[in-house]
Amino acid sequence: KDIIEKIAQYHKTSEKKQKALARKTIRYFGEEAILFLLNRLVFSKNKEDRFHLIQLLAAIGEEIVKPIQKFMELDLPWYAVRNLIILIAESDNPDYYKIVEGYLVHPDIRVQQQVIACIVKLGGKLMEKRLVQAIPVVDDEIKIKLVMQLGDYHSEETANGLIDIINKREFYSEKIRQDLIYKVCISLRAHPYTQVINVLKHLLRQESQSQGGDSRLSLTIKDSINVLEPKVRHRNKGEKAEIELVSYDDDAEEGG
Repeated sequence: KDIIEKIAQYHKTSEKKQKALARKTIRYFGEEAILFLLNRLVFSKNKEDRFHLIQLLAAIGEEIVKPIQKFMELDLPWYAVRNLIILIAESDNPDYYKIVEGYLVHPDIRVQQQVIACIVKLGGKLMEKRLVQAIPVVDDEIKIKLVMQLGDYHSEETANGLIDIINKREFYSEKIRQDLIYKVCISLRAHPYTQVINVLKHLLRQESQSQGGDSRLSLTIKDSINVLEPKVRHRNKGEKAEIELVSYDDDAEEGG
């Protein structure tokens, strides 16, 4: 343990070669050394120590996966779980997300927030999909923040995820339902797709017909439709012109 402690201290140096040598030595000592350092990390109350241990362990590579999984079988306090999630985020390997995905339903909201931060930090092709999938399971307070965050992305898949919230709004808590749908309607302004406009128009009709409808929500829906319609027309015109150009090129080749 004394040797491993010294190696961890050695890794704090700014020299790249020394850092690489420290990581190589930890790998050589194997799983027991990693478990020892993980134990130090999860229960450390010193921010600087945690930072250095995360930098060391995250750079070791796939050898950290099994030891982390062993730790996650334990009944850890929320801050210990948070430290493990931060470590996974720093690994920069989106495939490791599955290790911490289950913590989206952790009873402590701080752990749930750390998983969301981990999704964003890891990035990758599945990032938007993972953020959308998190909405139904996380705490209500996070749901609304997450919906607003999805306004920064523009894929059709994310648009469909936001539409799904509107379609399943009755399943959400009454205390946040109206505010959640309000935020969804705003976030959808970043998604100029025909199906988005159709859903918003349908929602507007329902709001208009319902007694005591939320006029604030109705105005927001109208504003979103007004923002999206010219964008969709522009996109459709561009796609039509592209199709015509391809058809013209095909005809020219046949004529030649």
